[in-house]
Amino acid sequence: MNETKNLVLAIGLSILVLVAWPLLRNALFPPSAAPRQTAQQHTGQQHTGGAPVSGEQAGVAPAGDDGIPDAAEPAAAAAARRLGRSEALDQASRIAIDTPRLSGTINLRGARLDDITLKDYRQTVDQTSPRIELLRPVGGVDPYYVQFGWTGARDADLPGGGTVWRADGDTLSPDSPVTLHWTNGSGVRFELTYAVDRNYMLTVTQTVINDGAAPVTVVPYGRIFRSGTPKLQNFYILHEGLIGVFNGVLEERKYKDMAKAPNGRESFETTGGWMGITDKYWLVALLPNPQETVKGTFLRTAGAEDGQYHVNFAAPPVTVAPGETTESVSHSFVGAKETVLLDSYAEALNVENFDLAVDFGWFYFLTKPFFLAIHWLHGLFGNFGIAILLLTAAIKLCLFPLANKSYRSMSKMKLLQPKIVEL
Repeated sequence: MNETKNLVLAIGLSILVLVAWPLLRNALFPPSAAPRQTAQQHTGQQHTGGAPVSGEQAGVAPAGDDGIPDAAEPAAAAAARRLGRSEALDQASRIAIDTPRLSGTINLRGARLDDITLKDYRQTVDQTSPRIELLRPVGGVDPYYVQFGWTGARDADLPGGGTVWRADGDTLSPDSPVTLHWTNGSGVRFELTYAVDRNYMLTVTQTVINDGAAPVTVVPYGRIFRSGTPKLQNFYILHEGLIGVFNGVLEERKYKDMAKAPNGRESFETTGGWMGITDKYWLVALLPNPQETVKGTFLRTAGAEDGQYHVNFAAPPVTVAPGETTESVSHSFVGAKETVLLDSYAEALNVENFDLAVDFGWFYFLTKPFFLAIHWLHGLFGNFGIAILLLTAAIKLCLFPLANKSYRSMSKMKLLQPKIVEL
């Protein structure tokens, strides 16, 4: 009984501290206003001009065994490239991205999504610290980007890393999709239509319109490219690196593991699923059409001091006859690993095990329900400390019948103790 009283007293005092401290802190140290975004963050500005990007910087390289042109950058080019983010963004024309939770630009050279800033998250708990810049531009330090395109025969006239696209709009927003288009010398028109929701999911529609005189065979693909190994937490229960779900099986590869793979490459054939690169809090992922069987690839190439990493998928080849049109729809997630949001995407888009992007550890069947319970309590009370205390009390209450049995047994043993001593 004394232990129960102490537990109740401890919970009461903890709740008092949690409630009183924020009020006292705000009174003594009022929060300062968040700084206005600077032009360096490029939230809604179109960039033009600047020196042209070289073929190496544009990511033009021989195709790998999956047919997708490698985005690898030679070591000499990587070492020579030290442009700041602002200067790198000025190397090519861009269209703006502006949503409630994302800002950035799409690079019209290569149709790369290589400039994304998360509006809701900052580098530290200090509200004046810089926002998280998740994707980084080609031409800058350690580029990190998403790209969609087509591959095919080596002599096919297809758009590549150096292709300059035209856009039918200047800002991508939840209410305004944007279509990029390019036509080759044979009259085949390629279109990339980007749409974005109010969170972190982009829908990419790849369209080929054959107005030429001969059929064309293309393979739609998606790619994530990351140059250099990021600073890691190196916590043994946390996965950081390449990740994917192929035919329902979770595959995780640390950055150092890819250096040991044959030719730095691993391939997986899958129907449905997803693949990407994960940090502790952030995820960049590709979600192919769940109805198609695609070939997914994890790849490490030399180039940066500690390697360059690729996550690709290649869809089945499609032959487009003259006068015909083909269309392929896939998705890309770029943002924070919010479990409830990942679950909603998994249900809406039929994405298998998308929540496994969050590393719940070996005891997933316990840790995820506990997290969801704490998340629900936080939604009610607005304080994670109170949510943890209430969940602890709830678990204690559920286990009380077992604990009560133990208390009774202990009480009987105490009563027997004097007689045992006497004997």
